[in-house]
Amino acid sequence: MANRFCFMLLIIIILRGCHECTGFQGKFYRSNSKALTSYNRTLSALSKIGCSVECASDRLCKSASYNRTTRECLLSDVPAFDIDFYGNDDSLVEVFGKTEWTLVFRGFPGIGSNPRTAWLTGDSGSTSDPACQQLGNTSCTKHFRHRIASVWSSLHIEQVKIAFYKDSLEQSITFDGRNRTLSNWFTPDRILSSTWGSVRANASFFAFSIEGHCSRAFYVQPTHWSGGCADDLLIAAVITSNCACGYDNHITYPKFYFATGNNAGKPQTLTGMALADGFAIFIK
Repeated sequence: MANRFCFMLLIIIILRGCHECTGFQGKFYRSNSKALTSYNRTLSALSKIGCSVECASDRLCKSASYNRTTRECLLSDVPAFDIDFYGNDDSLVEVFGKTEWTLVFRGFPGIGSNPRTAWLTGDSGSTSDPACQQLGNTSCTKHFRHRIASVWSSLHIEQVKIAFYKDSLEQSITFDGRNRTLSNWFTPDRILSSTWGSVRANASFFAFSIEGHCSRAFYVQPTHWSGGCADDLLIAAVITSNCACGYDNHITYPKFYFATGNNAGKPQTLTGMALADGFAIFIK
């Protein structure tokens, strides 16, 4: 009894001393009937808590599988929500995942392929090359699309985030991703949070969809102004080809507009708006 008490006390001390370990308290998925088959390191652990601590202290670990009988702890770089894609039935195993974002799509400007089509279909304009997953990489000629996007319906997704980047600035919207598909998570009624104060679940929008309007995909427009293109106010738009306004017309495509402040900006004059270095989609 004393040994058991000492062991539990030790685990509590470890958890309090490991800031990364707190992510497991809010784990986004846990399975009692499957085991991940893709793993990077195997070790022994006295409990599932100890196994989770090992994963939390490993920079590359995204999930941990613990066998209650053998006390094997398998550390993996595969996210726990991917278990139906990389998992086998095993009633003795529990899987825990870190609460962190996984990048599943990255759009590159000016490379000539449509990011909306690349996202929805994984066509020839996309690649799963890990080098193109890095946000600092500017040499890719295709949009990055993670292989797990193809099995979206099998993933245990809680949230989806779209983010636009310009130098050190990031603007984003986070959505409730539960029971959604590749094409229908991007709706205003699913908004959980946003860096734009005017983008809220109870706000009204003239346009808000992946399909968008004209050549504008991932399109968020709060209101429609009758004064013409110069008065258009946008939150975000991925421009895939020529369209009705001057801000739609470029030498190379795609182009990514996003509002840099708290509210919508004017793309025609780049007032409160910028052309992004890229945009990305994350899940967890």
